[in-house]
Amino acid sequence: MGCVKGVAGYKGKPYVSTDGGSTYLVVANTKDMSISKNMTPIDTTSFDSVDGWKEFIEGLKEWEVSIESISLEADPGQEAILGGITEGSELIFQYRPNDVSGAKYFEGIVLVKSWEEKNALEDAVMISGSFQGCGKPQTLILP
Repeated sequence: MGCVKGVAGYKGKPYVSTDGGSTYLVVANTKDMSISKNMTPIDTTSFDSVDGWKEFIEGLKEWEVSIESISLEADPGQEAILGGITEGSELIFQYRPNDVSGAKYFEGIVLVKSWEEKNALEDAVMISGSFQGCGKPQTLILP
């Protein structure tokens, strides 16, 4: 029996692009991140449904990203996200779980839904953000 070959979380990095994907800025000092993909089923239950069981068909899909980072002054990635919410502009979001050539990564267009700064007495200043995906995200391979 061998060890499971997973990817350690500390190897992952989120990136954003403000110029349509020509350049990507790492969102520095990220401590936690999640990507969720959801589908809302459409209820098709009727009087004809068998034995009282509800029936559904596939509905609309969506995805979101949430991120938490240590706040850094003048971090280009964090500033790009703040600009996304203040300017109301789209960003391209990438998550690279293993930032090496040949590794799979996640990419899609997002709108910044929220950007919050939290200042605790005995902790680093933290920022957290949430992003709404626009359209279908892609899984790609790093060159």
